[in-house]
Amino acid sequence: MIRYRSLMNPAAYPHPVREVRHIATHISDVFLTGPFAYKIKKPLDLKFLDYSTLEKRRYYCEREVVLNRRLAPEIYLSVAPITRDGEDFHVEGKGVPVEYAVKMVQFSQEGLMDAMAERGELSVRHILPLAEQAARFHRSAERADDAFGTPEVVGENVLRNFEQTAKYQRIVVDPTRFLRLKTYSEDFLKQKTDLFRKRIESGAIRICHGDLHLQNICLDRGRLIIFDCIEFNDSLNHIDVINEVAFLLMDLDHRGLAGLGNRFLNVYLEKTQDYDGLAVLDFYLIYRACVRAKVASFLLDDPDITEQEKKAARERASAYFELAERYLTDHRPGLILMAGVSGSGKSTVASDLAEGLGGVMIRSDAVRKSLAGLNLGRRMSAEFDQGIYTPEMTESTYDGLLERAGAVIASGRWAILDATYARKSHRQIARSWAEKRAMPFVILHCTAPLSVLEARLAQRTAAGMDLSDADVEIMRRQLTVFEPFDQDEAGYVVRVDTEKEWNAEGVIAACLKKADRP
Repeated sequence: MIRYRSLMNPAAYPHPVREVRHIATHISDVFLTGPFAYKIKKPLDLKFLDYSTLEKRRYYCEREVVLNRRLAPEIYLSVAPITRDGEDFHVEGKGVPVEYAVKMVQFSQEGLMDAMAERGELSVRHILPLAEQAARFHRSAERADDAFGTPEVVGENVLRNFEQTAKYQRIVVDPTRFLRLKTYSEDFLKQKTDLFRKRIESGAIRICHGDLHLQNICLDRGRLIIFDCIEFNDSLNHIDVINEVAFLLMDLDHRGLAGLGNRFLNVYLEKTQDYDGLAVLDFYLIYRACVRAKVASFLLDDPDITEQEKKAARERASAYFELAERYLTDHRPGLILMAGVSGSGKSTVASDLAEGLGGVMIRSDAVRKSLAGLNLGRRMSAEFDQGIYTPEMTESTYDGLLERAGAVIASGRWAILDATYARKSHRQIARSWAEKRAMPFVILHCTAPLSVLEARLAQRTAAGMDLSDADVEIMRRQLTVFEPFDQDEAGYVVRVDTEKEWNAEGVIAACLKKADRP
């Protein structure tokens, strides 16, 4: 039942309205009027949020506008007072306000990313800009108080999930699965105190969005809009940035779109260089899946929904618990070197490998610019052995690749290092590094005819959009210094001619076969 039913009347608004649509959530009523949307908070006290008084609702409306303007300044306009005249309510009317609403520019519901995913329309071209925007937001977001990153505070939210869902065992989750997830979470919080401390020291605890999933992201007339961040509970949005990323990745996994999630993660990590965050990613993926399982389980106690809706809720809760347990699966990680000159297609092949293996690609161009303190989007002079391409900087870059690979490998994921690897010494160092850790090691050598290399680089240079600064002249110099693979390396090499047709599945199979050699 709508509390403010008269707001369904177009005359209740201070601007022309043809029709009004109402959307209800468990904490809000939203009225869509065409040009604007008005969001009214319900007078609730749910412990984790308190909208019980008019003053509190006004405060949280104001806070919602401020926080959401960080990501969608053109959408969040103001806090609109609502007044009363007898039985009728008026937005921005005359008199003493009896309620407040967040006033927003209305956008297309068809463009919501969850709806796009349901229609099979969500693709890489949508996910990559989203990853870049999330990375920019997290880099600029205000640091939160360190206390929010401690295992004690994090644990309050994580362990509360299990307390609140314990009664649903045998209904939506097998007790063995439930215990395994609970024990893992408890042990992680107890045993990884140094890791939580390092995340705090690195500045990873920020005032984030807090509710980053597909339902809160929209494409509207070419604009990417992230909206509806949490404003009502600091412990839910003063969080590790990887906790935020985990929610979106889990949502994509749940929808069968893990490949898009991998693409998002790779771009996000490249832009932030926060590869150390992978150490907590699985922990937060499990947390986020359990949160969604809890929300679905709560519907089973709702007397106002049908048995069919409860059946769907049971299935949804079970699916989230199952997904959470899948994140506990042990994986055998490995190291793949992408070798070849600029323009040989290394990055394209590496991206596909990362998606197929659930791995992480680390590009030398990004590492080099990060070490130099440069914006990754800034193009530099690529003169051979000069500027940021001196031999000393190149050595630091290759060291940086392996350092980041260590964080990837420690998280149980394949590390795919995208660099020229023209010199045997660099390849040998990486091979020894892998052998010392008793992990699979493969060199994937990408090649193409000279005419193809030149055409690709000329096109890339003209576009000016690629991370790499290499041009045709640099590629030719690389060819002159590329040291061929000798007999000692031959057993590790997989070759791909990128001029010819190739597919990721075949390349992955060849790499895994090479990795499993005796």
